[in-house]
Amino acid sequence: MKTTYIITLIFSTLIFANCTRSKLDSLPPYLYTYHLKFVDADNNNLLEDIDLNLLKNNFSLAPASENDLELIVESEYINKILYLKVSATSSQSERMDKIYFNVISEELFNDKESHEIETQWDWSNNLDNTPNKVTLDGNNLSSEVLTPSFQYFLVEQII
Repeated sequence: MKTTYIITLIFSTLIFANCTRSKLDSLPPYLYTYHLKFVDADNNNLLEDIDLNLLKNNFSLAPASENDLELIVESEYINKILYLKVSATSSQSERMDKIYFNVISEELFNDKESHEIETQWDWSNNLDNTPNKVTLDGNNLSSEVLTPSFQYFLVEQII
């Protein structure tokens, strides 16, 4: 009887040990993150004066991207400046070259229309997840690098 328990214990240990070494369990999803700063003509940060919860709720993945990704939108202070941090995650089986987002904000765009943000990603450096290019309604957004690890894209309000 004792031998049966020992053999059962050994097989159970081997089975559970193999489960924890699964490649699918150990690979995290790919993370795509970028920051946006919205300013007016006088370079005032517009994010300070709007309802950020409403903005986050009106930020979405465009239909071309929504099946493959999950979206996270949050505000983040960096060096006492407020930015909109947009992140998306995809499964570890595929890296995205382009991701499309939609955003609606009357306070930021002076209309109730949906605006498209396109991000382009280059994965030549496997550790870098900053986009190469970000466009808003087809117009390139300028990129500002504050430190080697932080870059944001500037959206200037058009009145």
